[in-house]
Amino acid sequence: MPAKSKAFRRLAAMCEHGVPTNTPCPKMTKAQLHDFAATPEKGLPEHTKARDRSTKGSPAFTDQELTQGFRRLG
Repeated sequence: MPAKSKAFRRLAAMCEHGVPTNTPCPKMTKAQLHDFAATPEKGLPEHTKARDRSTKGSPAFTDQELTQGFRRLG
């Protein structure tokens, strides 16, 4: 399976070779890490788009919730 970004390809390569990183390594087998690390970088974006971190089915965050950093329950 090819990597979706240059950043993840590099992380997979560092984890495959045991290089210490600030980012935790994904829990994958050596073979899976090798498959991601062997992806050619040509044509890959530097990073992928950020995901929406809200849970499925919940309303989108309001501006106030985003600035305060939490969602009030109830």
